[in-house]
Amino acid sequence: MLPPGTARLTADGSDESRLVAAAVVGDRAALATLLDRHEGAARGMVLQMLGARADVDDLLQDARLRAIRSIGGFEGRSSFGTWFCRIAVNVAISELRRRRKADARPLDGAPHPVSGDDPTRDAERVELRERLAAAVDRLPAGLRQAFDLVHRDGLAPTVAAERLGLPAPTLRTRLFHARRRLREALDDLVSG
Repeated sequence: MLPPGTARLTADGSDESRLVAAAVVGDRAALATLLDRHEGAARGMVLQMLGARADVDDLLQDARLRAIRSIGGFEGRSSFGTWFCRIAVNVAISELRRRRKADARPLDGAPHPVSGDDPTRDAERVELRERLAAAVDRLPAGLRQAFDLVHRDGLAPTVAAERLGLPAPTLRTRLFHARRRLREALDDLVSG
């Protein structure tokens, strides 16, 4: 038996709605209950993206802090669980991007390894890499996430769609638009 005033989760989600309404207006206990309730789903998504890593707990803590800071702006266009999982996925994507940048940085401080055969061609390659990275960073978040998971992380589009919680056709559309924007941004380098 629950103590008086404690709501029980019902099939229609009315408990969830009451908790969300309370959390949005500053009820920390309601927010903690919601975060605890949905942390397992968020953990599963982050683990799927990063693998069984020790820093998953740290990333989930970061996602919880972001949710705490952002709860006042929660508009209810999705369920709380979906909203929180999206925050966790964004934290994981940021971590993947940070790792990729750290892994790509040569130890000697040079911008990128070059072949040394043709200095002009090497300079063009470095410029292309730098412009591509900048153009990818300027993509809208949804397009950038799709592009990063498929082209930088090497995931199959169906797996990337699943990780982002999107239907596969939506992910393919985002990839199409991301590639089109990147071609336009790099047109002077590619066509010249």
